[in-house]
Amino acid sequence: MLDSEFGEIIVRVNARSKGFTFRVKEGHLVVSVPTYYREKELVESIERLRPKLRKLIQKAEVKGNAPGSERHIDWTFRIETGLLTFDFCPDSSVKLNACHLRKEMGHVTFCMHPDTDFDAEGMQQWLERCICDQIRSYAKGFLSARLSELSRQFNLPYKTLSINSAHGRWGSCGTNVQRGFSLSSKREYNIHLSLYVMLLPEQLQRLIMLHELTHTLEMNHSPRFHAKLNAMLDGQEDALNKQLKAYTTDIFCFAKRK
Repeated sequence: MLDSEFGEIIVRVNARSKGFTFRVKEGHLVVSVPTYYREKELVESIERLRPKLRKLIQKAEVKGNAPGSERHIDWTFRIETGLLTFDFCPDSSVKLNACHLRKEMGHVTFCMHPDTDFDAEGMQQWLERCICDQIRSYAKGFLSARLSELSRQFNLPYKTLSINSAHGRWGSCGTNVQRGFSLSSKREYNIHLSLYVMLLPEQLQRLIMLHELTHTLEMNHSPRFHAKLNAMLDGQEDALNKQLKAYTTDIFCFAKRK
């Protein structure tokens, strides 16, 4: 439907909807409606919510202009960090809707047929999974070796490391009490790191890994915890945490365009 202020409003029927739900997608106002709805009621809802919808659109525009907000993978997509580089290259020898990986010294090229439709249904999600799988593969080797090195350097032993695809947190540390011991007995520490840690600058990788290793001494974020961590970071904990705020656990945060 067309609106004099918002232009085209995309109406999508959702059998589970019990009312009108508005959101903004790719610059358009989208509304989910129940299977049986009256257009008159929808128009009245838009008029009643117009000030809120205006703010919703403005908020989406601000977010869309933020660094790393262009969430689209195509020939121009590129990730370039100190340890890894990912890009895409047309290759007519590759079958349509398939992908061939070319790897060399931390550089991964996704070779795809020149006629690849990056906007085909499910293509963006599939490509994002492919990229994350490659990051995870490198992270299992590099981050594991780096964590072991820091563990030995500061005498902070742990039992296992797992690499996950967690969004919202860079890492975590948990404990398993050894069978046959009381809760006050020796504990085994398991560390979990997000695969996106692999894309961070080396000093921020070190911050995250030492943060989780410090939990083997203090399973909290008390002043004593931060004092120990800050000492291992040569007094740079606050400065490094400020740098870390510029990144998120998302490949598009690290994306560049050719």
